[in-house]
Amino acid sequence: MEEAEIIDRHVHSPGHWYGRDPVDAFLLENGLVAWQLAAGNGGAYGNWVQLSNGDEIADPLYDPHLIIVTQASASALYYIQLGTGGGGAQVVETTTAAFPGAALRQAPQLVQTDRIARTELLWARCACTTNGATISFVLGLHTYPS
Repeated sequence: MEEAEIIDRHVHSPGHWYGRDPVDAFLLENGLVAWQLAAGNGGAYGNWVQLSNGDEIADPLYDPHLIIVTQASASALYYIQLGTGGGGAQVVETTTAAFPGAALRQAPQLVQTDRIARTELLWARCACTTNGATISFVLGLHTYPS
């Protein structure tokens, strides 16, 4: 596949917004409940939180595209990682930074990863300059039919 064709397919692929399904805590298209991540202490990452169970997306491939922070417990620097793997993320796909202010006028954060098979489990975790801080977000995905 030519590079121009790959870029064209990426730019024009369908985009979807996902929140946390209140029933099983995994991806729910147009879900309004955000995932919440907790940072560790001393700038360490907190525990991985599972975002998908591998069957929520109809198309065989997807890539995380945007993150919107909906709430944060501290006006501090956060790093959010997305990863894939079986029991906790074994592969970190991307790391993005957010600095939500007190008014939380947070624009969507662009994230880029390789395409991920829908059967791969997706995970997230965060680190923060404030011990035990929490951050909540919803996730935008591109999906691909092949």
